[in-house]
Amino acid sequence: MVLASLGGTGYAIVIGAWVALCALIFLFSPRDVGGRRRALGCTVALMIFFGLFVVAFAAWAADSIF
Repeated sequence: MVLASLGGTGYAIVIGAWVALCALIFLFSPRDVGGRRRALGCTVALMIFFGLFVVAFAAWAADSIF
């Protein structure tokens, strides 16, 4: 498992996958419910905020589960 050690490579994989997932979601759904373009600053702020939880969960999972 790459994430078993969660060194620099593990963190790079987790962060890269998170950014790729957010980019795909933004590209395939660029408009909100009202039909307006999504605010880029809000999207980036939410991506960073929830990305911290993703990295923390990956570190916890590497130590506790694997």
